[in-house]
Amino acid sequence: MELKFEVTKSFEKSFEKLPAKVRKAIMQKISAVSTLKGLEVFRYVIQLASSFNGLTHKIRCGNYRILLTREGSTFYFMTITDRKETYK
Repeated sequence: MELKFEVTKSFEKSFEKLPAKVRKAIMQKISAVSTLKGLEVFRYVIQLASSFNGLTHKIRCGNYRILLTREGSTFYFMTITDRKETYK
């Protein structure tokens, strides 16, 4: 099964608000994850213990969390939050 990754408008908005250094780190992480095949993806894409506002997975990137939803074999990048604010 080939996994796909897609970016949403809400992700783009939250991405644009970040400092340039953080944006660069996040782009590197997304590039690395999107090139992985099969189960290797799940070394970085971690399933949340319970669905949080429809968000089902996260990717850690320094002090930030990239939050995703999964529908079938497609992951949707939904938003980026500071780790302190992620679950409030």
